[in-house]
Amino acid sequence: MSQDVRRFWLTNARGENYNLMGQAPFLHTPSGLGFQVDLQTLRLGNSQLITAESYNLGSFQADLVFFGNRPTQYQNYQTFLRFIRFTPIQLHYQTPNSNSSFFCYVRINSLGKSEISPTDNVLHVPVSMLRQTLWYSDTINSITVQNTLSGGKEYPLDRPYIYAQPAFTNIPVYNNSITDAPFQMSLTGSITDMEYGVYDADGNQYGACKVVGTYDVITIDSDELNENIYLENGGSVIANAINYQDLTVGNPAEIYVTFIKLKPGQNYIRFEPSAFSGDVTITWRDAYVSV
Repeated sequence: MSQDVRRFWLTNARGENYNLMGQAPFLHTPSGLGFQVDLQTLRLGNSQLITAESYNLGSFQADLVFFGNRPTQYQNYQTFLRFIRFTPIQLHYQTPNSNSSFFCYVRINSLGKSEISPTDNVLHVPVSMLRQTLWYSDTINSITVQNTLSGGKEYPLDRPYIYAQPAFTNIPVYNNSITDAPFQMSLTGSITDMEYGVYDADGNQYGACKVVGTYDVITIDSDELNENIYLENGGSVIANAINYQDLTVGNPAEIYVTFIKLKPGQNYIRFEPSAFSGDVTITWRDAYVSV
């Protein structure tokens, strides 16, 4: 349900939510929702060529105001301390008059505490949260494709697609962001020598992944804080799964390997396993530098 005021809340590693818009506490004067770009330049005569850029995520800062009587104020402060012990922490933000909400991973790097103010009888707690990631949409985008390489192919896809023999190709994935976004690739069924490439809208390959062997489940997560390869065969989890990736697929073009990010706009993913019968699910969240 949309509303005319913005909302903030936290989620800890236990999946518990902590409302920051109530009486214990109320989040006041938030700042740090924007961004700063660090640019590297090369001087060319009277012009400057931008050679590299990176987003400085900075910190989210606010004043937590605890209302109520003195015992209640201190109890609520202690409750907040216990809540933030369970990391990682997500900061959620819902914009006014919108059904959309966003979140980023944060680490609380400063928490001030003073005595209860004699003028307004409230406990003020300045807080600073280091932003560890971009803002991600709470909405998960997902595409599922079914495939059988032995015999005919079927592609029940919830959006347009193109395919060709012997690989199922050009699965469209649209990143509605102005920056690269991580994604998760999950395959279930019977997969041998799983390999795929990632291409931009012009057909230029910028990413590749190959996992050697036969498995029932393959999951690859390219989120920087959760980079992981998960392999399963016959109900058993394969240890040290990262050792089964083939890094040579990045040569000689020197493209990104395994933990690939989706470029802004239209992307295409092309699979070329030796044999595959099962489902492919691609999930990602749109990412933003500011919301």
